[in-house]
Amino acid sequence: MSRSFSISRAVVTGAARGIGAAIARRLAEEGVAVALLDTNVSGARRSAEAIEDTTGTKAFGIAC
Repeated sequence: MSRSFSISRAVVTGAARGIGAAIARRLAEEGVAVALLDTNVSGARRSAEAIEDTTGTKAFGIAC
């Protein structure tokens, strides 16, 4: 797979669900480690776990 991004890490806000989660997932599919920030920390952690499970890329759910 060729990488579309020249970055290795990204922070995505509003990432517990919806568009934020989709953006985080897409970045992870390209090999970018992602920090998912959201006021819904349990949702952010669940999304991060699902991303790691499906892509093998590091993902962290963090409260903001």
